[in-house]
Amino acid sequence: RVSNKTPIFFPLANESEMGCTDSKSIETANEPAVRSAEDAAGDSATAAATTGGNNSNSTTTAAAAGSPPKKAAAKEKSPAKPKKSSSGSSGKKNSLAPCKDDTPEIRSEKFDKLEAELLKTMKDKKALQGLWTQLDFNGNGICSLAECDKFVVEKYPLLDHKPALMRAYKKTTLKDGDGDSWVEKKEFPAFLVNLFYFNRAWECFDNIDKDDDRRVDFGEFKAALSQLGMNLNEADAKAEFDKMDTNGGGVVLFDEFCVYLANKRCPVDGQVMTEFTTTTDRANDSKKKKASTSSTASKPAARDAQPDIDTKEFDAVEADFKKILNSSELLRKHWSVMDNNASGKVSLAEVDKWVVENFPVLDHKPALMRAFKKTTLRDGDGDAWVEKKEFPALLRNIPYFNRIFKVFDDVDTGDDRRIDLAEFKKGLPKIGMSLSDQEAEEAFKKIDKNGGGQILFDEWCQFVAESKCPVDGQVETAFTTTEDRAK
Repeated sequence: RVSNKTPIFFPLANESEMGCTDSKSIETANEPAVRSAEDAAGDSATAAATTGGNNSNSTTTAAAAGSPPKKAAAKEKSPAKPKKSSSGSSGKKNSLAPCKDDTPEIRSEKFDKLEAELLKTMKDKKALQGLWTQLDFNGNGICSLAECDKFVVEKYPLLDHKPALMRAYKKTTLKDGDGDSWVEKKEFPAFLVNLFYFNRAWECFDNIDKDDDRRVDFGEFKAALSQLGMNLNEADAKAEFDKMDTNGGGVVLFDEFCVYLANKRCPVDGQVMTEFTTTTDRANDSKKKKASTSSTASKPAARDAQPDIDTKEFDAVEADFKKILNSSELLRKHWSVMDNNASGKVSLAEVDKWVVENFPVLDHKPALMRAFKKTTLRDGDGDAWVEKKEFPALLRNIPYFNRIFKVFDDVDTGDDRRIDLAEFKKGLPKIGMSLSDQEAEEAFKKIDKNGGGQILFDEWCQFVAESKCPVDGQVETAFTTTEDRAK
């Protein structure tokens, strides 16, 4: 039947645009659009060809320009017969091969309502000032990571995901701000925007991470391709995974996932970020600049005085500890094993025996000592024993101090359980810091409490606590040192 609307003809996509390799499939893919246009125009091109003219091109051009169809085409026509396939059979079209899609797209609705509320607040100067006052509760005009964390936990618990908070904080201070270690009032709106972006990214990452170990392996990534809006074969999926896994460790951390999203310009609910701030990123930038033939001088890495400890070695055992903490039965079982004489309290030696026999990956004596002291002197009642009621705190403290010791041990390249100035400067990227030589020396002196020219693990733990350094997202501000116990 003749359409009263101007027929529209769609240009054929080429193979590279479609992402397909089968040219027959491309023909088939465009067929429905062209046929519907022919039907709408009364199949005028066919009519013109039947009357003996070679005017199919001109007919198409006229139709596309909006010329009225000829009277001859106004008759109601039977549907056109389907084309025969190359094999000679008719009535069946070639199936459309799935097109390659290597660009992820993240969609989320979980934070929409809260984001809409905050967007309104951001447009109201008075309301925005009220929020800033809650964040900057001491009124000094700058806010640390710990203050931002407190603000989110108390005001917006829906956004309380430490990895997302850390990335939002780093992006705000190092990219959107002036490069220092604080969120200032003028940077506050950017912080709120970043908070939602990275929470959406974290929700996606967490959904892909099926075993909840805060890292994604290739199997998890491949299973989540459709969730990411991607369509890849096995080889292409592995290639994309390798792009994310920048350190070649076989697993992707959230840090690497965020870098990947930025590099791919992936829309996260329509928002695209192309800048990122990670230790890995700064290292990659350095390599790219050295490999470049450009004569332009390299731009120094942005200053970052806020330490940030990221590890993955203890993720699996920490997941086991969380299961124990969430099960009264498992908690009682492990306490009974540790308190083998049923005295109701355990010594450092008993804790050490339990760790060595059940969780050898955590068998680092300096870390165990710090965990034991924090449990008894800070989380407990101050005596020299871990009691049953203090056992959950001990389970939280053991992985925490093992993570800190892991980084300390990595920086301590001399393996003498102490860090000198040269090792500290060289190891700054391992704790997410970027400082000039002078700043590094000043920071070293602050950590070296006794002025001995070396940093011991005891002093390192105090530095981590005083600087409110996130250790895989966990921030502890209480510490126990020899000096502290004497006081």
